[in-house]
Amino acid sequence: MRKLWVFDIEDNPIREATSADVAREGDERGLWTGEDGGIYFVDWHLVDTDDEWLQEWNAEIAREAGMLGGIQAYNECMGY
Repeated sequence: MRKLWVFDIEDNPIREATSADVAREGDERGLWTGEDGGIYFVDWHLVDTDDEWLQEWNAEIAREAGMLGGIQAYNECMGY
């Protein structure tokens, strides 16, 4: 899911943008200096929903390994 986020000048997502952040006037590139002296901008950010899917997929792989190789194979796949 895409949402508007505040980024620092090094393109690191900081937090989800508020309406005040979106309405803020920056320079010609949309950059502004925050109270802490950092330079920020607002841009679209794809919120990572793949982590949940990846955890479910890894659990499924572990279940199948457990069916084929027993509890030890399951535990190895889960990292126990």
